Amino acid sequence: MMRKEGGAVMSAEYAGKVCVVTGAVSRIGRALAAELLRRGAVVYLGDVSEGALVSMVDAFNLVHPGRAFAVPTDVTQPLDAQRMVDVALSRKGRLDALMMAETAPCSVPIGQVLSESWRYAIDVNLMGVVHMVEAALPPMRAQGHGRIALLMPLSGLMPAPFEAVCSATHAAARALMESLRYELWDEKIQCTSACLDGVFAPDFELGADRTAEAAAKAVLEGISRNEPVVIWPEESRRTVDACGPSTDERQACLLKDARTRKAGMRTKGAYI
Repeated sequence: MMRKEGGAVMSAEYAGKVCVVTGAVSRIGRALAAELLRRGAVVYLGDVSEGALVSMVDAFNLVHPGRAFAVPTDVTQPLDAQRMVDVALSRKGRLDALMMAETAPCSVPIGQVLSESWRYAIDVNLMGVVHMVEAALPPMRAQGHGRIALLMPLSGLMPAPFEAVCSATHAAARALMESLRYELWDEKIQCTSACLDGVFAPDFELGADRTAEAAAKAVLEGISRNEPVVIWPEESRRTVDACGPSTDERQACLLKDARTRKAGMRTKGAYI
């Protein structure tokens, strides 16, 4: 069912719903927030980059007056995570959806990874999810429904050579989400992971990133279908399917990827 606001078509599924989006300054976080607003949601946006967050929310409110709110948040800190949820609850009285898009940059060869990098990636990619879920679950349980979605790079589903830190920490968070999906199923709290390729870098102009916009729409459509894992783009889904569960197929796929990336490191100093 659709309705209009100021000439814009909105999906009734999100109209008036209260959503929290963390990692909101990332490409996908920004696009996801924009799409939720377009569909009529009230969105509380959290990110550690306060200046960029406030500027983004100001721009959103020019188009969707009074429906976007900035809550500077460091998800690695439990008190920040709790405050993010409490702000939404204090203003609207409920929390319909939590969507997490924070990710720590960690795409380097294993020999260049420092202990501090491991700790930071674990804090952001895993413990940040834990803190946000811990804050969001009580109100969702009290109201008898909710949606929790975790957006991450594809390496959280398909381990990537030269991305051991990213692959390991996101895979742990994805396993957490899958466990919660079935633990919370009968409580009508829906949990979904989205494994996306190429949409997590910051600093893209608001409204100009068509790739991230397409990814955001795919994520929301997957959530609507209650898919356990959303894979985007279609090319990535085909890659995952081609590697398959077979040990031999998976090994051949990952070995080819490792050699391609190693060649890139050798010839241009980077594989991305």
